[in-house]
Amino acid sequence: HDPHLGRTVAGSGNVFDYDAAELVAMDAGSWFAPRFRDEKVPLYTQFVDTCRENNIWMNVEIKPAPGFEQETGRAVATLTRAMFGLQIAADDPAQLPLFSSFSVAALEAAALAAPGIPRALLVDAAPRDWARQAAGVGAVAIHANHKKLTRELARAVRDAGLGLFCYTVNDPVRAREILDWGVEAFCTDRIDLIGPDFAG
Repeated sequence: HDPHLGRTVAGSGNVFDYDAAELVAMDAGSWFAPRFRDEKVPLYTQFVDTCRENNIWMNVEIKPAPGFEQETGRAVATLTRAMFGLQIAADDPAQLPLFSSFSVAALEAAALAAPGIPRALLVDAAPRDWARQAAGVGAVAIHANHKKLTRELARAVRDAGLGLFCYTVNDPVRAREILDWGVEAFCTDRIDLIGPDFAG
């Protein structure tokens, strides 16, 4: 998730300063609890395999290193397309992951490399031209910062025929409010408060 090492993965510097072989050898568990010491960073392919084995749907956020937006979008999309070839051929979006990114350039590259995998535009404070940007990358949804989402923006997104997802909602009262506005899903760090049985 983080662009830098040191918070959840031991080490220092930027993630993009290391290659995959170096990253998968790093300890990603000690920060959480001693019993998770030496839990390794998984490869993307391992993560995908685990999600598929457990029927977990994936929102694949493309987080490019600065200056490598197109390359990252293309690489992620090419690898994902290879892993989901049969599902793409079946033309069943429910079987496919969703690419999301703050980077329009990364999403454009992903769209070219894997047009059959749906995309969502990630926004913090939605720019005035969010609808144009979403259309430009063929987005099926907007993923918005709930702290900056208004009822009016939620209505405009839904009226545009787009899905609406929010990050990161840790308060049940706020969760119910945005669901009432038309938000279809959200992520949370507090599954103890907003768990599987949470009713909007």
